[in-house]
Amino acid sequence: MKQPRPIRLRLVIIIASSILLAGVLVAAGSIITLYSQGAYQKNKAESTISPFIANIKSQGGSEICHDGDNGYGGAGTTPWYDAYFTMNDSTSLTSTIKNDAAKLGYPLTTDDDATLSGFNGTTNSNQQPVKDNSDYLLSNQKAGTLRVQVARDTVVTLYCGDVADGTTKKASGGQVIIFVALSLKQR
Repeated sequence: MKQPRPIRLRLVIIIASSILLAGVLVAAGSIITLYSQGAYQKNKAESTISPFIANIKSQGGSEICHDGDNGYGGAGTTPWYDAYFTMNDSTSLTSTIKNDAAKLGYPLTTDDDATLSGFNGTTNSNQQPVKDNSDYLLSNQKAGTLRVQVARDTVVTLYCGDVADGTTKKASGGQVIIFVALSLKQR
C-alpha cells in the first residue's frame, strides 16, 4: 500500500534536517577545536616586535622574509617571530638598532656565545670569534629573548616559512643583512 504524500514529505524533511544539523554540529566542533588549539590567536611575538620592525623599515630596511609561530598547536608553546632585512650600512647602524631595542624593553649587548658560534649553530671548537664581520646582539629579559645579527660582507642562511629553508643571501656592496629573532616565554 502506498503511503500518502505528506508522510513521505515529512520523512524527507526530517532526514534533510538531520543531515543539516549534523553538518552544523561538525562545523561548530571544528571551529571550537581550532580556536582551542590557537589557530585564531595572534602571534604575541610578532605584535611585540612590530615597532622595532617598523623602525628598521623606516630607516630603509627592506624585508627579505619572515616566519613565526603563535605558540599554540603542534609547533610548541613558545611564541616566536624571525625576520630578515637588507639595508644600507652606516657607522651608526648598530647603535641605532640598540637604541630602538632598548626603547622596546630589550637592551641589546654583544652576544658572546653567538660571536663564538654564530646564530646558525656553526661549531667552533677553538672558541675563536667567528670571522664573518657580523655584530651579534642579545637581550634576555623576563618576557623573552631578542637576538639581532647585523651581517656585513658575509653569507647569511635564511630560515623562513615563505622561502625555502637554507636559502643563502650575501651581504655586500655597502648593504647589510639584519636578522631579528624574538622568542617570548612559553605561554
